[in-house]
Amino acid sequence: MFFRREAEQIKGAGSFGYLPENSVYFDSACQTLRPEEVIDAELNYYKTYNACGGRVQYSWGKKVDEEVAKTRKSVLSHFGVSEKEYIVAFTQSTTYAVNLITEQLERKEREQVITTDIEHNSILLPSLAISERWQVPHQILTREPDGSVHAEELPEAPILFMGNATSNIDGRELRNLPDVVAHVRHHGGISLIDAAQTAAQRPKWVGEAKPDIIVFSAHKAYAPSLGVLLVRKEIFAHMRWTITGGGMVEDVSGHHVTFLQGADPALLEPGLQNWAGIIALGRALSWLDQQQKLEPLTAELHRLLRSRNDLLFTTEEHHSTIAFHTPKIGSHVLAKMLDSQGIMVRSGYFCCHHYLKNEHGLPPHVRVSLGHHNTMRDLEHLATVLDSSLRHL
Repeated sequence: MFFRREAEQIKGAGSFGYLPENSVYFDSACQTLRPEEVIDAELNYYKTYNACGGRVQYSWGKKVDEEVAKTRKSVLSHFGVSEKEYIVAFTQSTTYAVNLITEQLERKEREQVITTDIEHNSILLPSLAISERWQVPHQILTREPDGSVHAEELPEAPILFMGNATSNIDGRELRNLPDVVAHVRHHGGISLIDAAQTAAQRPKWVGEAKPDIIVFSAHKAYAPSLGVLLVRKEIFAHMRWTITGGGMVEDVSGHHVTFLQGADPALLEPGLQNWAGIIALGRALSWLDQQQKLEPLTAELHRLLRSRNDLLFTTEEHHSTIAFHTPKIGSHVLAKMLDSQGIMVRSGYFCCHHYLKNEHGLPPHVRVSLGHHNTMRDLEHLATVLDSSLRHL
């Protein structure tokens, strides 16, 4: 039987002491496992001050407001941006956050919607929808092997640019992100950056580029399932409020509604919030700041997998997420074979059908993505089982 980590193998291993000793999870690109500290923070809310926040006068509600405010500040600090420039709002998911923005963003002078070819459907589909709503052209830029785009392909005109900072297929980064954001802003456009795969590892790199809108998934940053928005305050002048609900109004009288004024996060948070999840996100970010980088594990993962001549990879870039397929066997079958030995990997197109299936004509792939719970022994077990599974095919 394969035995899991010993506590001294990695810093923070005790945070995942609840894991079964024969289970190896390699799907952090979908969602990370939650440390005990984060689970405890969520349970503490339910057990000690389980109430609504916002416009309350009783002690439990005030406690919720205090903790939520702390989490907003923690998110800003995590990305290295200022509360003078950005607000933080919480939603159901990154997908919902993107749609929440794009469904309410006014066209004004913008002439085009531009995205890239290696996007998750949660970016690609809303980009298509808003270009149709605005009745403007939709363009898909090709990402280079290193993840960058040719900035000179961006028009010298006001556009909406929507793209990921890090690919969920294989971790490729938009290397020239600062140049792209600067170009878009210089020409009066708006940039929306998907940082779902970046928030747990390189958030300040995204923050330093100062996109107009940053979206990320709390559940990919060791927290409960949430979407998070960081929005530059001036963007609120470009919004029309059509997705509405309680908490975002100053007054309602008959057929007239007076919405909150200025850059108020409540305008992007209609309805009851996931208070426990928001509070636990604050704890997750403080926990994450104490963790070591994943580079040693990443280097070993690539060494073990790339030494094989029967695996074909999507990129030569080395990141903590890697995708491959083999002509020997279908990826879904291989994933099931690995699962039979306690190894959990993702298989398929990873919601990137355009890039993998239709642009490059590739079959479904296997994706291995690392998290802070993983150890060198996990990687050795993966290599051993993979070798055994493929040896006699």
